[in-house]
Amino acid sequence: LPTAPTAITAVQVANGFDNPWALLYRPNGDILVTEKFANQIVRLRNGSKTVVTGLPGDTFGNAATGDRHGGLLDLIVDNADSNTLYLTRVTGNQGANRVIVQKFTMNADNSAASGFTTLLTVAPDVGSSSQYGGRLVQLPDTTLVLATGDRDGPHSDVTGLTAQMQKAQDDTYMVG
Repeated sequence: LPTAPTAITAVQVANGFDNPWALLYRPNGDILVTEKFANQIVRLRNGSKTVVTGLPGDTFGNAATGDRHGGLLDLIVDNADSNTLYLTRVTGNQGANRVIVQKFTMNADNSAASGFTTLLTVAPDVGSSSQYGGRLVQLPDTTLVLATGDRDGPHSDVTGLTAQMQKAQDDTYMVG
């Protein structure tokens, strides 16, 4: 452990985002940023921003819908394949919405996404627009772990998938 504080210098690499949420550093130096309310992923390359194409259009959550908690959430890379990414996002509407986990492919230029497969739909649907959770991590053995929010519901209700940790291996989700 260091005995003296370490100096940190912050450097702005871009601005003008609509609630940036997750950052993913790519092997070529690009940075991918999820914008929760613009429902898009932005590629940063040498200070320039480009919107990634190919994202599904059914993400729920932006100022127009009145939901300032939903939208695009976390973004991580598969430990075994740097072109395979995982995304959590919110789908549905104000009366019935949910977090989903999707696996997809990013092209080599980090400019286009394709092949979206839904791995998990967090149930039950909820009419609330808060506490989605949606954070992902992949363990060294490739197990995916998802943290879900309580959705402002009863914390002791274990009949659904809210307010829990989920884990998966080989794209098959197991409640745990």
